[in-house]
Amino acid sequence: MLFSKQEILDAIGNDPLRTSLGNNYHPSQLTNHDIVIDYLMGITSTLNNTVQDFSVYSLTGLLKLLKNPFNPDQGDQLILNVINHPDFYPYLSGQYYSHLFSYFLSHPSEEHLKNLVAQIKQSGLSDEEALMSLIYQYDGAFAGGSVSKSKNQLLAYFSDTIQKTPAPRLSKLYHTSNQHHRYWSNTLFGLLKKHHPAEANNYLLWGARKTGDLLKKELPALINNEDAMQFITGVLKTSIEKKEDLSTDLPIAINLYMASKKRFSTLACDMAYEYLLQFYAQGDLDRWESSFSSDDIWQGRYIPLSSAAWLILYEEDRSKAESYLGDILSRKIFLKTQTLEIIGQYQSSYTIAALNAALSSKTGGMDYYIQVLDLLQHYATGKQHLDAVWNLTSHKSRPLRNKVAAILAKVDPGAEDKAITLLQNKNAETRQTAALILGYFPGEKSAAAIRQMLDTETNDNARDILLQSVAESLPASADESFVATMIASAAARGKLDKPVEAWLHEEELPALRYQNGKAVPGNVTRFLLYRMSRVKTMQSDIEARFVLQLLDKEAAAPFALHLVQLYKNKGAKPEHKYLMAIAALLGDDAVVDKVRTTINAWMDENRYKMAEYGVGALALQGSNKALRWVEWYSRKYRTKKANVGTAALQALETAAEELGISIHELGDRVVPDFGFEGLFKQFEINGESYRAFIDSNFKIAYFNEDDKKLKSLPAAAGKELKDEFKDIAKEVRDVVRSQSPRMEYYLIIQRRWAKDQWQQFFLENPVMFIYATKLLWGIYTNDGLLQDTFIVSDDTSILTVDEDEYEIEEEAVIGMVHPSQLNSDLLQQWKQVFFDRAIETVFAQLDRKIPDLSALDMSKSIVHTYEGKDMATGSIRSVLERYGWHKGPTGDGGYLESFNLLYFEKKMEAVLEIEGVGAGYGWGGDEKLGRLYFVNKAKAPNKWLGYISNDDDEKLVKLKDIPPIFLNEAIAAIESIKKKEQSDAV
Repeated sequence: MLFSKQEILDAIGNDPLRTSLGNNYHPSQLTNHDIVIDYLMGITSTLNNTVQDFSVYSLTGLLKLLKNPFNPDQGDQLILNVINHPDFYPYLSGQYYSHLFSYFLSHPSEEHLKNLVAQIKQSGLSDEEALMSLIYQYDGAFAGGSVSKSKNQLLAYFSDTIQKTPAPRLSKLYHTSNQHHRYWSNTLFGLLKKHHPAEANNYLLWGARKTGDLLKKELPALINNEDAMQFITGVLKTSIEKKEDLSTDLPIAINLYMASKKRFSTLACDMAYEYLLQFYAQGDLDRWESSFSSDDIWQGRYIPLSSAAWLILYEEDRSKAESYLGDILSRKIFLKTQTLEIIGQYQSSYTIAALNAALSSKTGGMDYYIQVLDLLQHYATGKQHLDAVWNLTSHKSRPLRNKVAAILAKVDPGAEDKAITLLQNKNAETRQTAALILGYFPGEKSAAAIRQMLDTETNDNARDILLQSVAESLPASADESFVATMIASAAARGKLDKPVEAWLHEEELPALRYQNGKAVPGNVTRFLLYRMSRVKTMQSDIEARFVLQLLDKEAAAPFALHLVQLYKNKGAKPEHKYLMAIAALLGDDAVVDKVRTTINAWMDENRYKMAEYGVGALALQGSNKALRWVEWYSRKYRTKKANVGTAALQALETAAEELGISIHELGDRVVPDFGFEGLFKQFEINGESYRAFIDSNFKIAYFNEDDKKLKSLPAAAGKELKDEFKDIAKEVRDVVRSQSPRMEYYLIIQRRWAKDQWQQFFLENPVMFIYATKLLWGIYTNDGLLQDTFIVSDDTSILTVDEDEYEIEEEAVIGMVHPSQLNSDLLQQWKQVFFDRAIETVFAQLDRKIPDLSALDMSKSIVHTYEGKDMATGSIRSVLERYGWHKGPTGDGGYLESFNLLYFEKKMEAVLEIEGVGAGYGWGGDEKLGRLYFVNKAKAPNKWLGYISNDDDEKLVKLKDIPPIFLNEAIAAIESIKKKEQSDAV
């Protein structure tokens, strides 16, 4: 046996595929590993039946077993046979070369150098490719400038080879189809400069053109090389004179300009102008073009080359820039948003004209117009741009019209009157925009105009917007007469002439009844279906609510179940999801069960979007049973199938809105009581009485009728009872998993309960009572000041720090005490009480970390303390999620841009920028922290707020205005993240 199996597994990993490929691999990919292991152990003498696949990469670990690749023994030869196998070599050659190179570095000799070169060329590389491969290995190994025998031997070999190579063949060193050879090598440049100066200049030009930012990186060493600079500038000037394509040369000129503006200003300006002439002479000006970025130009942002050219032109020859811009605008040429921003920043006399022209352009898309509108708001004043903005009221894009409406309502004093006039416009999009504008004017003038239009507006989109604008003025409830008038209006507009769907006939549906017992006419049912079909999310329609209020919900159960089945029979299409919404609004527990089993079936069938709609329907149903299932889905699919879990969380928010309560109050409602009466569940076994309860460890325990605590359920209990308590125990564990972090979050945001709410939630629920006994509670004033503190004992009595009984007054406001609210003496007293009574807290409360904030400038909005700090892999996500933070937006490459902590009641959110944390679990890069700031959600209503450029951003909250405990907790969470060096030391 040449190698033992354990030696091989230690080299490639006991689970090599999982190591190299992650969790998503198929067992059949183990085939190569089994064959290789048998071969290296000497069980087989051939490598037959191998396959080419990515699992081969994990075999690079075999290089650890290779002792001397230049003079192999029998074991080494077997390893080399594996590496050079045709199915394996394409995957292993790169690491093999690196291993050969490393071996040479540690065993330098002329013989080993010859062997190294020979083995590299043996793979089929040309002399030039082999030389370049070694040069790149050399650059990586000696980047620090160290000197060794091997380094000198390699340099001598490089120098000798290049000196002997004819000049015509030298360009092959870097002009190659091999992508690996696109990198710039200072080593090669120095060797060419020594032996073939002309070719060195060609290599410099090639590098500048082909590797993009080469000159930016190498300028410190090259800017004073007069021969090289004269050659480069000569080539660039020739390109201008011959009017060649400048897309590869303009970045070179800009980099030279940024290195020495005085020396290269004329060259850069001339090239920028010539590039713009070329660019605008071509069609399709919204096409893709190369981008340019430099830390010294335009805040380090990537901008198109044409925009960079305008920047150089404005910086160095403003008169030429203005003259040319005037010509561009007269020809109605399309300008990119980055160019428009540069024009605005340089306060061009054409800024407003350019922005207005951009809004009138037929080339731009929705995103383009929205960005231009943002620029207009920044650079325009008064009525300079109003006509162009009003022209966009008929645009087909609804998001754009939303933006237009917001701007016009804000900046045009006559917007309300103009919008009222536009309600009569023939164009439906224009009427919709007018309705959006009027939504910003809550006065009677707009309301009267809207009410007048509601009965005649035939475009449903426009009418829905109008209806939303006056929603608050509509009655909370209505009688049959009100509903009849509403339905007659819809009929007059032609909305009830035919069924909503060709297959949805009211007479074929189970009958609906009013609460007074009367049958619901078919036109009312048709109206209900029509209005609910207008809703795009799982919620009730404004007008449909008036019908729903009058219906007998108990009698509507067959109708609701029929709609669920009809939805499934018609393929559960997204456009028909309103059927599920109606079923939820009218259904009982039977509908809850039907929807839940349907969701589970959709999950099994990988129809996740349908499952999202189903979860939304459950939340809309609104019963405690339905909401508990929604909360369960939010936990079950928190990471796997996360879209469904996210949909469940959003559905809970919608349900809270429908019920008119806060999301936290809804959270209280969804905690199950498991059929307990108060803190106990009574049951009988063989005529004897027992009580079940939840003990301090969140386990089910039992008392017999003599009040003796039992270790387990009596053996005489039937299977059904045992199964029931087994299910309850499992559900209790699920509840604890969700409630523990929720309770800690409530401490962070200082949630308060009225006395009756607190008693119902904590003293009458068997699980939440255990939480009540493990926490320190406080009585607070309406201003948030702590008045008294207490704990709850196992017998439900309320005790002070002196363990005297305490009576809570009826008007009391109760919350969890944060240690920062206690003086040091009282804090120590309570710690002693918790110790003496052996109270095991579910999370740190009295020992909570309180960070030192003295170094913070409270007048600022952005904390830069943590910027650039390296953190242990995985620690950012694990710590912040434990503290209640959630993932922010995902940027390029699937990496998260931030973690956020929401303070719902205060409409405030903490944002910690991060790097290197993958959106999914199990992958990522080098993790770093960035800036910390707090956002006013009222000024940033969108889900993601975009880039915050500086401390003065209006969306930010000053540190001094942040609730102290929320600020403390945000900082404490961040400071609990493990630093990289701590992880490495473990």
